[in-house]
Amino acid sequence: MRKELHLFIIWSKGLYLQEPIIEDIKKHFTIKQIFNCYWEKQSFASRLSRFYGKKLFQCCKKEKHCGNDNFLAIVVIDQHPHYKDGINSNTAELKYKYRSWYRGGFLIHASDTAQEGASNIKALTGLSIEQFLAQYPKTWTGKRFLPLQAAPLTLAPKENLYLKLLHGFSIFF
Repeated sequence: MRKELHLFIIWSKGLYLQEPIIEDIKKHFTIKQIFNCYWEKQSFASRLSRFYGKKLFQCCKKEKHCGNDNFLAIVVIDQHPHYKDGINSNTAELKYKYRSWYRGGFLIHASDTAQEGASNIKALTGLSIEQFLAQYPKTWTGKRFLPLQAAPLTLAPKENLYLKLLHGFSIFF
């Protein structure tokens, strides 16, 4: 299996556990980069909706639950992806572990497949996997989070993603 890029998000209302989560992520993955993300409050729900691919309203339950302030996006390299039932069990297990630290809820997001990881990274940074790796060739130094403000949120329709996959667009490296 080839290594994959994945994304974890700690939404704003979950940031009080960022240090233990980052420390635990480092035990399982190579952290490529951590971004301190900001979406304007008036467009937060629409960005959230586009990120998840569902129509959400300004005062939606997800936005209220997760918060609409700064959040962390942690891009990781899974050196040894392991799939069960079409889902990367490495990222999924950690996602549910961290959610249990909050006693449930959805204050943590993690990509479940390499395709979702690529889509999530594109949604937050505007970069394909290849562009992301070119722009951030080194691994995270552990010293600071890079600011990511007003990032483009352009998600291609699923049909376009599948066409790219069929025509040689690589989400692996």
